[in-house]
This record gives sequence, structure tokens and C-alpha cells, in this order.
Amino acid sequence: MENQKSINQWIGEALQLKDTEELLIPCDSRKEALKYLNRFNDILDVIGIKSIRIVTTLRNRKFWVKFTKIPLTQEIGVKVSKEGVHKIVVTSEDRWRRIKMMVSDGLTLDAINAYLEFSLTEEEEKRLEKETCL
Repeated sequence: MENQKSINQWIGEALQLKDTEELLIPCDSRKEALKYLNRFNDILDVIGIKSIRIVTTLRNRKFWVKFTKIPLTQEIGVKVSKEGVHKIVVTSEDRWRRIKMMVSDGLTLDAINAYLEFSLTEEEEKRLEKETCL
């Protein structure tokens, strides 16, 4: 991983990760891993990418630079009770902003539900009907 071209290729690979996927790049030493960690972070800061976490890690006696794709918002949780496990969707302002952008782009409710990780909640559907007359 010596030149700028390979660094840009690794960044390209990292940008294609799906949520919670990881990309591990081997390094010869801790010093080299930290050097590349800083270079990768500098590039991601310049291009404004916030959805990728980069850390150094030690696995099997080898240093690695680890890229992890993280969701931008923490809007999905799990509630465990006597009745079982239930997914909970919390409407954040970021989620609501994305929903409104999809409506303004002309997407139908079915298309929005297909795009979102979890379908619209009843509250979101009512709010959407009220605000956009869908």
C-alpha cells in the first residue's frame, strides 16, 4: 500500500461497503497502520464521508487498518420483553428529511417503504399524508 493510487483504490472499496461490513488492510507494523489510518482519515475528512469508521486493530499477531461502514442514524432498535423481540423504529429528523426528499422526487409510498430499511411507521404515514397530501 505504497502509493496514492492504491490508497484511493482502498477508499473506493471502503465506500462500497454495506452497513456493518468491514474491510481489513494488512500492515507490517503498528507504525505503518497508524500512518495509513491518518492518511485515510484525512482523505475521508476532505471528501466529507462520515459513514465510515477507520481504526487500527491487531488480529492473529498482525496489524490491520479496519474500515467499517456504519449507519448514519441510530433509528432502529430492538425491544426484548416477555412477549418476544420487537424492532422499534424511531423517527429522527434525518430519517424524516430523507422521506420528504423521496416524496419530492416523486416516489410512491410503496417505493419509499421498499427503500427504507424498515417501512414507514403509522405516525410517519399520517404525518406524510398531512404534510404532503399523499
